[in-house]
Amino acid sequence: MSNQGEWQALMSELDAWADAGRIAHFWWRDDDAVSDTPALRRMLALSNSFDVPLGVAVIPARVEKSLAPAVRGISGIEVLLHGYAHANHEPEGAKKAEIGANRSVSDSLEDLRSGWQILSECFDRQALPILVPPWNRIHPDIAASLPTVLGLPSAGLSTFKPRSTANVGGNVRIANTHCDPIDWKGMKSQPAGSAFLGTEASLAQIVGHLQAKRRGTVDANEPTGILTH
Repeated sequence: MSNQGEWQALMSELDAWADAGRIAHFWWRDDDAVSDTPALRRMLALSNSFDVPLGVAVIPARVEKSLAPAVRGISGIEVLLHGYAHANHEPEGAKKAEIGANRSVSDSLEDLRSGWQILSECFDRQALPILVPPWNRIHPDIAASLPTVLGLPSAGLSTFKPRSTANVGGNVRIANTHCDPIDWKGMKSQPAGSAFLGTEASLAQIVGHLQAKRRGTVDANEPTGILTH
């Protein structure tokens, strides 16, 4: 069980919001879903138990038949477009990206069209036209084109770190995530299942974004996003 003192900074920050007559808004995004697993079931149960909506980012090209029945029709669970195949197209040594600068825009757009068709067929109205780019990176020329690519009047985009604008143009709304509790850098050197960044470090990411919003150094209207996998 986490030491209660680790949570004090968050409680104090939420008190500061309350003292200012403001409400801190949060949202939850989970990436890399492809199949029905015990971990997925636990996550869905948590979402239901605490009545917390959840955006499940699904990889279209890798989705298995077991996933749709596991999430279909569950209240508060929405399916997001997690790129196409979660494949890296950047050169060795560069930061990974599927929808990045090293690939033609036309090829990336075609993948997104195909991916959206797959999700629409598998999840029907539970699929939302919100793109979650693999590795949270996207070519700037693609972002504003999302509604056209998906054949819809508007679309959403979600990456990581505070947004610089709420709308990139072309009727594309942005809502990013700000806390990732996985220790990606240390994962390779740690035993399986021990890649948690830690309660204190994870909460510090949340508190940091809340403080920045309250002080007006980032968009105060962007909900604080928690990113899991």
